[in-house]
Amino acid sequence: MLHDFSKIKQLLDQITKPQIGGRIVIEDQTFELKASALSKDMRYEMLKTITAFLNSHDGGVLFIGISDDKQILGLERTEKDKFKGSDNYEQALLQLIKGSLDDAPNRISQNLRFYFIRPDENIQKTICAISVTPFFPKQNEMIAWCEYLDTRKNQSKTEKAFFKRTGTETTKMTPYDVANDMLKRRSGELSDPAAPGKDAAGKPYKLFDEIFTLVQVNQKLSSPNGKTTRTQLVLQNGNGTIKKYRNDDWQNTDSFINKANSLVGRDVKLTSWKHKTEGDDYWWERDFIANLYEVNSSKKFGD
Repeated sequence: MLHDFSKIKQLLDQITKPQIGGRIVIEDQTFELKASALSKDMRYEMLKTITAFLNSHDGGVLFIGISDDKQILGLERTEKDKFKGSDNYEQALLQLIKGSLDDAPNRISQNLRFYFIRPDENIQKTICAISVTPFFPKQNEMIAWCEYLDTRKNQSKTEKAFFKRTGTETTKMTPYDVANDMLKRRSGELSDPAAPGKDAAGKPYKLFDEIFTLVQVNQKLSSPNGKTTRTQLVLQNGNGTIKKYRNDDWQNTDSFINKANSLVGRDVKLTSWKHKTEGDDYWWERDFIANLYEVNSSKKFGD
């Protein structure tokens, strides 16, 4: 969904347009509503939300110009003299982000996109949508943080603050949270570190380090003897080389195919079975795989 204007517009409609029986909002959709963002109080709330989306697993969309009760107010009203057109407003937001978000140039180019939407062309009401993809740091990088001022506590100086999105809530991270995320939240690490286990027959897996982008899933290909079918994955490694691996675990064929189809366009790591006598790499070297797992990456083409 992220960085897709049509889907962001669809989400806005689901949030704000009345429907029979109430408003329709997808419960697991990640979004935040703010009436404004340029005032002294609200600029820090905008930074807090963006930082939390960067530190989430799926990212999110911040809509500016909408009230907490999902009424479209429009930037023309909520920002008054501060809104002088979409380009001018975007530049004002960028100036705030560049001055307060850690590694802002890279986050702006890699993780943030700005969209301006007129929900009703006949009414002068403009909404700004900031689409944020998740940020997964590399080995020498920190998770996202911003300079934050809690105006509710009458603070006089900003502090370097880490925020996290938990469900629909944005919370400040404790030192333990930050340390824990620094250990687990790395680009190329498994999204679910506890995922690899054993196959249906209890044979242990070996997880291989190479990261691939899953390009295609080919189902029900005939085996050489013609008696069984196989599922083939077409993958691309970091050098652009295409590799093909096949899965013969007939006990889990349907679940494997469903999982693989859901991960097309995403970065994954693969497991293969360990061989008791021939070595752990035996089946891997013959292009047989047992399972696949998504890794932390902003590359989510299917969204």
